[in-house]
Amino acid sequence: MKKDVIQVDYENEMKTSYIDYAMSVIVQRAIPDVRDGLKPVHRRILYGMNELSNFPNKPHKKSARIVGDVLGKFHPHGDSSVYDAMVRLSQDFNMLMPLVDGHGNFGSIDGDSAAAMRYCVSGDTLIPTDRGLIEIRDIVKDSKLNSDNDIDIKVESIKSIKNKANKFFNSGIHKIKKIETKYGYEIKGSYNHPLLTLTNVEGKPVFLWKTIDSLRLGDYLVLNIGKNQIESNMNYVTEDEAKFLGTLNSNKEIPKEILMSSKKIQSIFLKYLFEGDGGVYSPQKKNNGAIFYSSSSIKLIKQLQVLLLQFGILSAIYKERDNFRLIISNRESVYNYSNDIGFVSKKKKDALSNIVNRKVNRKWATSGYNHPDFIAGFIRQNAVRNKTWVNRHSLSKIDSFILNNKIIKELLQDKDYEYIKDFYNGYMYLPIASITEEEPEIVYSIKVNSKCHSFVGNGFISHNTEARLTPISLEMLQDLDKDVVDFVPNFDNTIKEPVVLPAKFPNLLVNGATGIAVGMATNIPPHNLKETINACIRILDNPDIKTKELMKYIKGPDFPTGGIIANKDELLNIYETGNGKIRLRAKYDIEDISYGKKNIVIAEIPYTLSGNKTKLIEDLLKFMTEKKLEEVSDIRDESSKDGMRIIIEVKKGVNIERLMNKLYKISKLEDVFSVNLLAISNKLPKLLSLKEILCEYIEFLKEINIRRIGYDLNKYKERKEVLEGLIKAIDKIDLIIEIIKGSKNVIMVKKCLVEGNTKGIEFKTKRARNEASKLIFTERQANAILAIQLQRLVGLEQDILKKELSEVKKNIDYLNSLLNDKEKFKDMIKDDLNRIKKEYGQGRKTEIKCIEVPVIEEDEIIEEDVYALIDRFSYIKIINEQSYVSTNEETLSEYKKVIKVKNTDSLLVFDDDGYMYQIKIKDISLSKIKDKGIPIENLCDINKGKILSMVPLEKINKLMFATKKGYVKVVSAEEFSTNRRTIKSTKLKEDDKLIFVNIISETDKEVVLSTTDNRVLRFNIDEIPTQKRNAHGVIGINLNKDAFVNKANISTETDEKKKKRGSKGACV
Repeated sequence: MKKDVIQVDYENEMKTSYIDYAMSVIVQRAIPDVRDGLKPVHRRILYGMNELSNFPNKPHKKSARIVGDVLGKFHPHGDSSVYDAMVRLSQDFNMLMPLVDGHGNFGSIDGDSAAAMRYCVSGDTLIPTDRGLIEIRDIVKDSKLNSDNDIDIKVESIKSIKNKANKFFNSGIHKIKKIETKYGYEIKGSYNHPLLTLTNVEGKPVFLWKTIDSLRLGDYLVLNIGKNQIESNMNYVTEDEAKFLGTLNSNKEIPKEILMSSKKIQSIFLKYLFEGDGGVYSPQKKNNGAIFYSSSSIKLIKQLQVLLLQFGILSAIYKERDNFRLIISNRESVYNYSNDIGFVSKKKKDALSNIVNRKVNRKWATSGYNHPDFIAGFIRQNAVRNKTWVNRHSLSKIDSFILNNKIIKELLQDKDYEYIKDFYNGYMYLPIASITEEEPEIVYSIKVNSKCHSFVGNGFISHNTEARLTPISLEMLQDLDKDVVDFVPNFDNTIKEPVVLPAKFPNLLVNGATGIAVGMATNIPPHNLKETINACIRILDNPDIKTKELMKYIKGPDFPTGGIIANKDELLNIYETGNGKIRLRAKYDIEDISYGKKNIVIAEIPYTLSGNKTKLIEDLLKFMTEKKLEEVSDIRDESSKDGMRIIIEVKKGVNIERLMNKLYKISKLEDVFSVNLLAISNKLPKLLSLKEILCEYIEFLKEINIRRIGYDLNKYKERKEVLEGLIKAIDKIDLIIEIIKGSKNVIMVKKCLVEGNTKGIEFKTKRARNEASKLIFTERQANAILAIQLQRLVGLEQDILKKELSEVKKNIDYLNSLLNDKEKFKDMIKDDLNRIKKEYGQGRKTEIKCIEVPVIEEDEIIEEDVYALIDRFSYIKIINEQSYVSTNEETLSEYKKVIKVKNTDSLLVFDDDGYMYQIKIKDISLSKIKDKGIPIENLCDINKGKILSMVPLEKINKLMFATKKGYVKVVSAEEFSTNRRTIKSTKLKEDDKLIFVNIISETDKEVVLSTTDNRVLRFNIDEIPTQKRNAHGVIGINLNKDAFVNKANISTETDEKKKKRGSKGACV
């Protein structure tokens, strides 16, 4: 065994292994290649899609199929890494020239995540189709595991739109979760199955897709309840059979023949079903009555609940001992039941009629069926008149909006009414009541031919995604079969993959790149395709061109989100050095509205906010809440498919330019893009200048064109050889036919044609044998002669062969001229670049200007004393001295902290995690004593730490710190004088916490530390050394095992008292 052990130096081995690992991450994952501008994962996705013939003129393929293929053949690093990369390639707000055409939800500029690539529901999920309500597994019966199947059905999609579905997927066995909502509606699906939810975004209801794994208790799922739903165009039972099945009710589930029949048959079945085990609750004082059905079968009840949705009927499920009871109490649902289903017996008909015709008790109109409060909150917030009426009525109840529709329409502006009414139209929003993990089972999905790919299952709305290559991506994949790039074995040596793609345009600059590797990062901005190609052409003409002259062609980055580059004068240095910072600004317009007011309309945002637009709006609204934007009356998002439109309503008389400068200063409407032109060059990471990137790409472009020309030249030469042989063969056709007839096998014929070997061949004459012995054809010519069809040997075909030979010779001469004439070769490259520019080029999106950093002209502040009041809920408010003096002591005693401070000062907040947060007093508007105040966490981004102390900066000379593990130190005020909002106030040992921070005054003499094991230490404060902010401190007290300091304080004990005590310090 010892012979097998190799002794190595541990330190050297670790260094070598780390470097190998770092380089593998850099080259194989994180940093793009300068030649095609792609990281390996992106390259493999495009190549994999190319191998699947996933072309722009072919149908989209399911994302899971593409990802699975790339994973299995080229990139075994987890499906999420591949899918996320493919999603980015499709996003037009991230890519200037998207390389993947995504179909479905591939994310949005707002920040919505793309739908998961593979998501499926359990087999018993009921899908509304033109063949009725079908359990999804029965769409293709007995389908094989992990199979794709062609189908031709129509299904229900979002907004009750009917769309065609043409693929059915048995996705195999997966882990699943069951989501059950209030009232008992449920769905089971794979963890990454997306469902439509309703979410509150700063008081505005918004539809968002969420995966099952990301759902939480209380999230609202969207339930589709429109009456105009798809129905079967066939009947599988007669009306009499439907009556019989409803009356008999011996099944524990609804017969499939009923589910798959028309609504007329379903209605008859339901009428007789409810007649047996159903009935009517009479109206009472506190309700308007209800319809019910009871059964011991939960499956029957669940199916019944989904079936009733087809008639626009909401219901709720309740457990009653051994039975389950389904209740229909919603007013509109009762009407729908009465009109479309009804009862058989006169007694139950009369009872139902009594409910329907009863005068509505509006207070109990909905019997618990409520919409989320934030929908009604939107109406209250945006009501422009009669707010008293709005505040008195509960608009969360479903029927309230219907009953008061005219009034609500008058209360709101047209745009707000149009926005909110869709949320009341055909949907119900149910909070999630439980989420449970189920045993793994087979799950299924379908492909829907629509823009959103959505379908309804068990009443909930799901969807999926597909993809294919874009036209311009083919310009990166052409000629792969012509040996233009090298291929290497894939990870398991089963197939080969290209080292780089033969990109016909400089993709690294056009689409940019971002990536983080070990010890380095790249961040390359996108550039306009036309400008970049013009620069390439200029370098071809003048390789010695300077960067400054290149910038006549490439003006600067061109971001897909548009906006403005504000520091034009710094671009030259960035392009020459390969790094720097670009200041990006949002672009805005000013709209005049009524009564002299104006709106600022943000039409384009900085590229750094791509995928974070919602966060931008949330931050702006937060500034309003904190009264940092008192010039603004409202902020809302009116963006649509027609473009971005963020509205900032400005109060009358406000200086717009000054307000925009303020917004640029305090918000992400002006942001910084940090440029780092790092790419793989000659297999190593290298920081490149703009010219170096273009020059390396042009050299690569020359290389792939030379290789393509060489490949084509060889093919033409081979064809020339064949054509010359065929033409020669036609002249001696009789002899060749005689050779073929006289030969015993093909080998004998080929030897005669190539070598003149006539041995064993029977000839009619010696002359023929003599002529045959003089034949000299090449191997390739001989094979072509033997393969040619006899009809090709007629005279007319001979002319065609000669004409083709003439064309082939011309092509050979042309290709040779390209290789021999450098200018002609360059012109060929330029022609191809100009073709791409003409076919795909677009106008510039981003403006480039020289704009100074915004300076906010603040009103001169007259320095005065104010008081910061902090209550027990950590809300802070600032009152002036007059308000403080006039406030009685009892009111002030309700606040846990009252701090006198200058209005020009800052309040320093310290937490037990060792952070300091700075709050500028001038940022907090003066309040009245009765005002609620602002949460401290809204003024500074406090982490999870507990607030220990708040002190005014100007009052600090020195601060004393004490920690749980007994460390103490004194820090000078200068250490905390900073413009940063958050800094580390001290360095803590592992598992240590700050327990005390306070100002040291001139009268402070001693420190008192107490521990959890009832020990107390007193010592002179002068014994504590003054240290830097980032120091741990010194040990102030030695602790026993498992003990820690639980209290610290500063004492103002005099020297006289100390003498009486009789010792310098004491520990008890």
